Amino acid sequence: MKKLLLIHSSYRQQGGEDIAVMNELELLNNNFEVKTLFYENKIKNIFDILTFLILSNRTVNKHLIDEINKFQPDMVYVHNTWFNISLGIFKVLKKKNIKTLIKIHNFRYHCTQSVNPKIHLDNQTFCQACGFNDKTNAYFNMYYPNSFLKSLFGIYFGKKYLKVIQDEYFYIAVLTEFHKRFLEEKYSRQNKVYVVPNYLKENKNNKIEENNYFIYAGRLSVEIGIY
Repeated sequence: MKKLLLIHSSYRQQGGEDIAVMNELELLNNNFEVKTLFYENKIKNIFDILTFLILSNRTVNKHLIDEINKFQPDMVYVHNTWFNISLGIFKVLKKKNIKTLIKIHNFRYHCTQSVNPKIHLDNQTFCQACGFNDKTNAYFNMYYPNSFLKSLFGIYFGKKYLKVIQDEYFYIAVLTEFHKRFLEEKYSRQNKVYVVPNYLKENKNNKIEENNYFIYAGRLSVEIGIY
């Protein structure tokens, strides 16, 4: 059985991406020998703040190298790296010459590619990925509407992360065919991009009841058309 190392940094408030990773882990365990490296997005000391500035976490990088040497994975599967894991792991993985798959769950890399709001909107009045609009801020890309500092750090991180995504060394997994075409057309990622939908366990109950309602499972937000 092939070995797979799964890497993910959980959000401070558990969201859909965290749940998707745990669901997928159940599936992966049936097909691989899986080792997980999970981290939390908590600032514990001054070195965690330094991670923001240099976009590399020495502690995480060392931990990753140690686990690679011990576990000897055939493949590394990376989910969220914001902010605690950071981007230094990709240099480590490339140097180790390990096949690496990055799963992209959202369009943050596109929305944080520039401080310029016009580049963010790309001649539109509204960003369907994050909800940013041309009235939010005329001079600065306020990706996080209530925080200039968080937006600045997000853009700093996003610009560097975009370079990782564009690196043909890495394999990319996205949730939909739309996102795959988006990467191909906007960022010329023609190779090594695959559609891997989030995994849900099969419902063994085949009994279907007819009721006068439906269930929507997802984030309630304007940018995806939910008011």
